[in-house]
Amino acid sequence: MNPANTTLPEEVDVAIIGGGVAGISAAWFLNEAGVRVAVLEKGSIAGEQSGRNWGWIRQQGRDWAELPIMMESMRLWESITEQLDEDVGFRREGCLYLCENDAEMARHYDFIKLAAEHGLDTQAINRPQLLKLIPECPERWHSAVYTPGDARAEPALAVPAMARKLMVDGVAVLEQCAVTKIEQMAGKVHAVKTEHGRIRAGQVVVAAGAWSTFMLDRMGINLPQLTVKATVCRTEAAPMIFNGNASGSKIAFKRRLDGGYNIAASG
Repeated sequence: MNPANTTLPEEVDVAIIGGGVAGISAAWFLNEAGVRVAVLEKGSIAGEQSGRNWGWIRQQGRDWAELPIMMESMRLWESITEQLDEDVGFRREGCLYLCENDAEMARHYDFIKLAAEHGLDTQAINRPQLLKLIPECPERWHSAVYTPGDARAEPALAVPAMARKLMVDGVAVLEQCAVTKIEQMAGKVHAVKTEHGRIRAGQVVVAAGAWSTFMLDRMGINLPQLTVKATVCRTEAAPMIFNGNASGSKIAFKRRLDGGYNIAASG
């Protein structure tokens, strides 16, 4: 990305505030639909939560209302990565929920049934099957829920890669370009004012993550959000344990493209 690029279009159909995964994805599909769009990011593309999250592309364990959306999301991820000229770490290496006993496994039966109804390849696996996936799996893990078709990607790579592709397609993606005001005329959105100038736009998408509350508050719109802080460590390249995503009681990990792991533990 080029933070020095602050050339504003005079007018677009949709101005998107925020250059994280939500804003860039919105721009991606609006551009595909032939809509004139500009992305306005106050810092750098994927510079906050969108570049620091786990990168799990997970269908497993979803609510009944979420599951069809996530299954479609998987299809879209495959389509998007095929259009990019760089490796963003998209891999369908599966997702494991590790269980210590029958009681833990029993809590997943409803989802396993739901998955079967949607044709999702989620299955309960026993200890011998688990050892085929994680040969040195500690004895505490009795069994697991496994969805082989779940995926992972590298957030810090994927979102900027999508943004670069949008710029090649002629979309204005502007970093270091904070929106200071959403202007209205006759009760309708008319333009956005940025620190580098003004852009006329009939519609605005606010995709500023944790900052959306502050932006909308200026317009008298209350958007309650909960901020959750968590600590995750990153290892250097390490021996293969499991190439996908896994979690269990008090631990979760994901193998990264560089051979290291993201690990979170509690207790």
